[in-house]
Amino acid sequence: MENTNYDKQNYNAIDLTKFICSILVVAIHIQPFGNNVNFRFLNYGIQNYLARIAVPFFFVTSGFLLYRKTVFENFSIEKPLKYVLKLFRLYVIWSLIYLPLNIKTFISGEKGVIHFLLEYVRNFIFTGSYTQLWYLNATIFAVVLITILLLKHIVPKKIIICAAVFYFFGLFAQSYFGIIEPLRNSMPNLWNILKLFSKVIVTTRNGLFEGFLFVGIGMFFAFYHEKFLNCNRGRVIAGFVISMLLMFGETVILKYFNFVRARDMYLFLVPATIFYFVLFIICT
Repeated sequence: MENTNYDKQNYNAIDLTKFICSILVVAIHIQPFGNNVNFRFLNYGIQNYLARIAVPFFFVTSGFLLYRKTVFENFSIEKPLKYVLKLFRLYVIWSLIYLPLNIKTFISGEKGVIHFLLEYVRNFIFTGSYTQLWYLNATIFAVVLITILLLKHIVPKKIIICAAVFYFFGLFAQSYFGIIEPLRNSMPNLWNILKLFSKVIVTTRNGLFEGFLFVGIGMFFAFYHEKFLNCNRGRVIAGFVISMLLMFGETVILKYFNFVRARDMYLFLVPATIFYFVLFIICT
């Protein structure tokens, strides 16, 4: 039996936030205030701090809207399968559209055909056939993984814990890279293993290390959203504000110590996204 309580409701607040988050995603890739040196701190704050909540919100929303149509006790693969096939078709179509750009990069480079094909297959599976397609790739991977775990009757709470472990380790290839970088000289054997691993997955901005957790959070809310409907709005807002302040401090500290390799994943981004989404659950 499907959970249809929310099918009759309009998610206007979520749709509006998705629109705002789309603007924030654009802001990540272009300087919102241009190249004016007087606005460099504002540009940095928006691109590397404020806008970073956008992609996790999209992941959570995708998981919520997908799994709200099912129930854990009688989980069916039907809707997740349709969703994955739809995304995969879209992913293949856009991969073909971007393929000429991949070929252009190959032609302008010095690597052979075999290397190009192997690299393309690797990227198609782990990071996206083209840079802009990583989100589709990550969502497909996360949904498939979560669906398999649900079919094996793994409870949502354990899925979230497992995903959180992957996210935690993924941080060290992203914003907390400076912590493990000394291993290059102090533990070269371990560093070489990590380097080999990175050649396979390329980045932890993918479905396993990032998408898994946030899509999983959306799945958790989908199954247990009724428990959050009576949350005190003031406390949720306070939790969100505190989480964002902590993430701001995290961003400043990481920049000060020059730890950051990439800025897609932060520790306090997780609670900030959770409170952010809960706020819109209780507002709908």
